[in-house]
Amino acid sequence: MSTSKKEDDFIREPLKNDKGEYKDVETVGGIGPKAADALKKRGFSKAFHLLGQFMLLNMDQEMFSEWLKEQMKEEKVELQDRYVQSCFRSLKGWCDNNV
Repeated sequence: MSTSKKEDDFIREPLKNDKGEYKDVETVGGIGPKAADALKKRGFSKAFHLLGQFMLLNMDQEMFSEWLKEQMKEEKVELQDRYVQSCFRSLKGWCDNNV
């Protein structure tokens, strides 16, 4: 499956920007403004927060996808499966390259 530029950028770049600040959760593939706002309300404001949750769920696609959908549902945000998959690919790709 092909990846988006946003996914590719996230996978190949460090979790900090050029200023040494941790990147916003919206830099993760599949996470747009509405999903980012919902995640921020739930304590996931930075990309590394979401990555940590992904790792806590054993980097398991099904477990992470269900968790992410539940977070969106709780905040009344609809996140299509293609965006959930993009988010998973971004986090998995980052781990494959960096962990």
